[in-house]
Amino acid sequence: MRVILRSCSDGQAEGYYMILQRNRTIRQNEALEKRIQSAQAKEDGPRAKEKERLVQEQRTRLAKIYESMPSEDAASRLEHMPDREAIEILRLVKAKTAGAILGQIKADRAAKLTEQLLHKRRSG
Repeated sequence: MRVILRSCSDGQAEGYYMILQRNRTIRQNEALEKRIQSAQAKEDGPRAKEKERLVQEQRTRLAKIYESMPSEDAASRLEHMPDREAIEILRLVKAKTAGAILGQIKADRAAKLTEQLLHKRRSG
């Protein structure tokens, strides 16, 4: 690199030097960003696990709520829910409970939910 700078005029050499400095600064910034991201990932790991644990607790609680109510009441609530949420609840409860709930839902809606349950299990 020094050979290149010696064969250049002072203005060109200064320009090359500025480019080298800029590139060095960019590399240092990139390295610093990687260190920051790594530190954040280490920090977020326990938080993410705690959040996942809380979500799982909420899901388990919801399943217990639906399992404890009469199937007619559960079916009535699922009838008014979007498919995605209804399917999630049917997945959370025990198979016997899900069957009882589906037995109380209108036949066309129950068929649609059952079909979606099958597709999700195949792809999931």
